[in-house]
Amino acid sequence: MSSEVYLIPMQGDRPLFLEQRQEFDRYTIPIDFSPPFFPDKSLYNYNMEPVKYYNELVASGGIDPSPILIGKILFFSQISPHAISQILFIPRRLPLKFLHSFFLAPIIEYMDFLHAVSILFSRIALPNSTKYLKAIFKYSGRVLHQNGFYPIISSHDVSVIVKLCVYYSSLKSANSDVSLIDFTKKCYQIGNFSKLKPLTLELLYQELTKRIIPLYFTFCDPRYPPNCEHQGILSIRSHVMRKMKRRHFRITNDVLVYALEDTPDQYFGGVEIDKLIFIAPAPKEKDPNSFMLVGKHEENIVFDIEKGKRMPSDKQSLVLFADSHEDLEGWRSSLMFYSFRNTLTNLIEK
Repeated sequence: MSSEVYLIPMQGDRPLFLEQRQEFDRYTIPIDFSPPFFPDKSLYNYNMEPVKYYNELVASGGIDPSPILIGKILFFSQISPHAISQILFIPRRLPLKFLHSFFLAPIIEYMDFLHAVSILFSRIALPNSTKYLKAIFKYSGRVLHQNGFYPIISSHDVSVIVKLCVYYSSLKSANSDVSLIDFTKKCYQIGNFSKLKPLTLELLYQELTKRIIPLYFTFCDPRYPPNCEHQGILSIRSHVMRKMKRRHFRITNDVLVYALEDTPDQYFGGVEIDKLIFIAPAPKEKDPNSFMLVGKHEENIVFDIEKGKRMPSDKQSLVLFADSHEDLEGWRSSLMFYSFRNTLTNLIEK
């Protein structure tokens, strides 16, 4: 059972791309390339089924366009980052090394480092996949190095910096944090920065605290960003008479705990969120705002809490009901973010 989820965020009955569309300054667009314009109907198709309409999308580049030209077409097109990630990663219509051509599309050599990284990551939604994340960091770091950023170190070490900046930005955007000590420590653990001027990484960290890199995630609608402290009311079916009961759920200490609605601090159960897959709507449920939490490898993820201690249960899944679509997406992004965070953390620490 795969934990990778690829959304096409919707706004009413249309794909959402207004909030996602990057408005590029003219100096970021190569002077030898004019981005194609697509009428609304075509744009709708490209966003909803990007893999199916891929050939039509790149046809503006003529017969047998080069990887560099395809990279420019995708990067500067009007389709959303989520749609672009589907083209890049499912199925693998393009080899992973195509990411190098994709990231070469904008002119970034005259920007500061964080601005350049923000531009590169503005057109891609990050997937929950070690393989794909590794490729994203590898080729974005290589392009940044080619453009003169940190020339005194290797492109691999530039990729390390990108990786840590994305790690920091992802946690910060979800109401979590990374300290300066942890940031620099991780940098030196996985990269060789002895040639950099003193305080280079410390100054970069200070800049990050002022302006994090805006990120998109394949599993998350950008209108509902993840929150590591997310909480709210969800309904659950009781075993007796199958009646719906409302419970207060909260993410705390990397688990999802629940309590009675009237006593939200007295938890009596919870779910291990680093091991789950989010399925919406829940199988066999007619409610569009239902969702199921299930273990990645069909392991037991639900536990009871008795006298402050966790007691394992035999439940491998939990079906819950949100009050609205907005609530559903808020829980989706917050819960799925933990799996993404673990994937990214493991990638950094290897």
